[in-house]
Amino acid sequence: MIDLTKDGRFFMRANYYETEFLRDTPAIPGSPNYFVSSTTAVLDHLQTQGRITQSERDARAVSFTAFMIDVASRGAELEFVANPVRQWTTRLTYSYSDRGRENYFNEREPYLTDFTTFVRSKDNGAVIAATARTITQELAFLEDAIQDNADNQEQSFGTRPHKFNITSRYSLTEGRLKGGFFGGAYRFSAKSYMQVDLRSTSANFGKKYYGDPLKAADFFVGYAARLPWLKSKLTLQLNVKNAFNESLVGRGRFNSDFTGLRRVYLQEPRSWRFTTTLEF
Repeated sequence: MIDLTKDGRFFMRANYYETEFLRDTPAIPGSPNYFVSSTTAVLDHLQTQGRITQSERDARAVSFTAFMIDVASRGAELEFVANPVRQWTTRLTYSYSDRGRENYFNEREPYLTDFTTFVRSKDNGAVIAATARTITQELAFLEDAIQDNADNQEQSFGTRPHKFNITSRYSLTEGRLKGGFFGGAYRFSAKSYMQVDLRSTSANFGKKYYGDPLKAADFFVGYAARLPWLKSKLTLQLNVKNAFNESLVGRGRFNSDFTGLRRVYLQEPRSWRFTTTLEF
């Protein structure tokens, strides 16, 4: 924090942060999910083929509806406050954030290595009826699915790296309107990261998609006076939020075949609020 003029009229604050949220457990879409379906199909096949017993099958069967992933973020914030004259104050803030997801589904080990070694030792080369793949092919398919999901999950969906806002207020200190004040603010958030196209047959394979920025302007006007008979301060204020009805609907995420939106971001439309505050 720096007082640029040593009298509080121009002030700057800078902040850098790092955070970690370890072993988050978001749900896996699908019931059962790809991992449970694949391993169950292999075990059921081996039991049907007479290669393993019911107890061997049950000892290695798994069922779960969530996986673990680590979420880490870092960023910087900058704030500048200017009070060039007693009546006028302006505050400008900017922030940058970088959010990442990593270490997807590490809890599959040592289970998966032990499972792979076991089923390969029992494999007779027959095709699994449920998947139309051999065990060798099914294990390769499972590894590809894990990697595809890791590529998909280790993304910073919804992240808006750049944010900026400015607020300014002017107070009337003389004349008949003494006690009045007015001002406004403008808020901006950069485009959000939506997703990456991982469809192997798509011409846009590997392309990253971004949503829409969020923008809004707010205004306020008010009057403050001291009530002598109560020895209290009364403040009347009118606020207009998102005055120009900007960014009411923003794209959040496409569906799996990119033909429509699965998620949207909604911002509150223009609203008016009148408040009365009595301090005592």
